[in-house]
Amino acid sequence: MNLILPLRIIQTILSFIVLGLSAYCVDVTVRFDAAAFLVFTSVWTFLVLAYLLLTPMFYPDLHNRWAVVGLESITMIFWFAGFVAMANSIDHVICIGTGCRLTSSAKAAAVFGAFQWIAWATSLGLIIHALIQYRKGENADADSAVV
Repeated sequence: MNLILPLRIIQTILSFIVLGLSAYCVDVTVRFDAAAFLVFTSVWTFLVLAYLLLTPMFYPDLHNRWAVVGLESITMIFWFAGFVAMANSIDHVICIGTGCRLTSSAKAAAVFGAFQWIAWATSLGLIIHALIQYRKGENADADSAVV
């Protein structure tokens, strides 16, 4: 069973959730760098998902397995850095009036960012596993052609 498409759907949904929560944090507090980074990471994720989902179907000449591994790795690192930075900066938010909603939104963004990191780490693992299997198949075909 191919788990990549359900993971892509989960990644898209989580990106929308994190985008909304972190955009709220940026809107309420202008100087919230971790939330701004999560906004960037969510937008980056939409661009990467567009490449990963559309190029195999509509532009197969532009689809490259090494680009997929690179984009998956970079995106996973971005999500890790984003949720860790958000979790670290929650302590610096003062809870007064609407600040309590800001703290709750920041905590939720950090948690959903962690889930997003897990989703990207899982998809990267599946992609690398498939790439290793593909390379083993290439070597087996080359060995049988030589004999």
